Amino acid sequence: MPDPTSSTAPSPVADDANAALAKLNRLFVQALVQIGKCGDADDIDTACRLAAQGWSALRRDWPREAERLNGVMHSLTGPRHTRQPGKGAEMTATETASATEISTERIQGHER
Repeated sequence: MPDPTSSTAPSPVADDANAALAKLNRLFVQALVQIGKCGDADDIDTACRLAAQGWSALRRDWPREAERLNGVMHSLTGPRHTRQPGKGAEMTATETASATEISTERIQGHER
């Protein structure tokens, strides 16, 4: 059990910041998924670039959150996204769930 007086114990402010980061990242993921649903090839490319930038910013200090973005990148670049530029696409609930499942499996692998 960690010593609450130790300087290594997480502070309430750090816990709040981590919770806020996780919440903001989930909102970011939802926005990227929506771009994938409605966007054309250029929009999907932009969403992938944004997800990659987010992954890069989070990967060292918040690997769990980085893996959420990794799952989005994989779902956006899957086989259903090989279409003509300018055509819209719809990401199904199954595809969104698949991206989340991939992320969860990777997160659990990092925790072991």
